[in-house]
Amino acid sequence: MNIDTAAADSRTSRVDIHAATNPIHRFKYTTILPTFKNHAKVLQFCPDEPQTFGQYLKKIRLGKHLFAKDLGLQIGCDKNTVWLWERDIEIPKLTYLRALHKIIGFPANILQDAIVRTHPQVASFKSLLFNFEIIHRRLNSALSGKEVNDPPARSFRREAAGRASFPKLFLVWRLSHLFTGREFAKMLDCDPCSITSWETGEHQPQLPAILKLRAILASSEGF
Repeated sequence: MNIDTAAADSRTSRVDIHAATNPIHRFKYTTILPTFKNHAKVLQFCPDEPQTFGQYLKKIRLGKHLFAKDLGLQIGCDKNTVWLWERDIEIPKLTYLRALHKIIGFPANILQDAIVRTHPQVASFKSLLFNFEIIHRRLNSALSGKEVNDPPARSFRREAAGRASFPKLFLVWRLSHLFTGREFAKMLDCDPCSITSWETGEHQPQLPAILKLRAILASSEGF
């Protein structure tokens, strides 16, 4: 045994002895070990009926025996990001939220709260989010009759009492499918700026885009 190896063994022995004799260090070394048994203990402190996105994410993750690091690897982020979500400090971006939904399976009310936190402009239409049957019916109604001969000044700008206009319906529809504007633009073969202008009501989709929207509406079924 050379001098370096002996020194290393000596340091290791001192650390082990210190950790075994000092109750504070012994607690530190035993509690940081990631085990499923610890998951079960932590799960006991999770609320039976989670009220926030973070509470629900943590409860289901622990119930599935997934470490934060493992969940992060599945969706392409690190464990620290997962912890921020579980503490309700941040809400995942749509791409992460869609990936999480496939793994966790969030109820509609949890997803609605998450979307409203990141997109407060749809707060007044919260009940429409993820209510695909109503969204599709109203959006189809908004699209019907809006052909090339429609007066541009009136097209997509009429809003009946208590109902969302086309821009809001379009935004709610996109968010309910957890698509980013760029992803939706790719589906419709248009520029992402066009999606933004439609959702703000600044511009109106032209006939080719309307036909593609109708085709997507006819085939989409939600989650």
